[in-house]
Amino acid sequence: LLLDLAPAMLGYYFQTKSARDFLLMGPSGAGYVQAELLPPETLETYLQRTREYGMRSDLRAVHTIELLDARTRAAYAAALGQRSGKAGFLGVLESYHAPRRPEEILERLRPQSAGADRKVGSLPFVPLALHVQPHTDLASLLRTLAERATARPLFASVLIQCWSRPLEEIAPQVAGLDPATFAVVRGDEFLSTARRWLETARPKTGTE
Repeated sequence: LLLDLAPAMLGYYFQTKSARDFLLMGPSGAGYVQAELLPPETLETYLQRTREYGMRSDLRAVHTIELLDARTRAAYAAALGQRSGKAGFLGVLESYHAPRRPEEILERLRPQSAGADRKVGSLPFVPLALHVQPHTDLASLLRTLAERATARPLFASVLIQCWSRPLEEIAPQVAGLDPATFAVVRGDEFLSTARRWLETARPKTGTE
């Protein structure tokens, strides 16, 4: 909504972002809502407005507040899966809340574990896997998860809130990850890769 309410602010973010930054819509789209609580007619209108503002603002991904139920996920796919030429939405990152138990985290990292639920129409839906807290050792946690996981690929969406953990503290940890095992990418690369994998790949095991 900044496009209409505060265009100078939106312009500032685009003008000052670096080549490593990707801007997306959130929470949930064009306005701060818990989408699954909206009635069907209201949700449809909300998502059409989300698509309109996203395309006009070049914000082509959405981060939702919660994990979406099947009805709401299908509504997002119907509204945001439409393409205009080569342009379109890249996907949806779900939830601001990550699980704490390693086995639950691993479940969220496996796109094949939820089958078709992770892709509806042309859109991938990727749940938040890790929420970095003030004392989280992100690199150690990622290494542990990679060792315990038997399936590949793993897609780990990580939330780092700048008011609780400066990126300057996280960057050295990420830089120390083995590039043969981990690839740290921008949000658009992340969603595009997940989308291609879900369209073409089959579940694999081991480290391939």
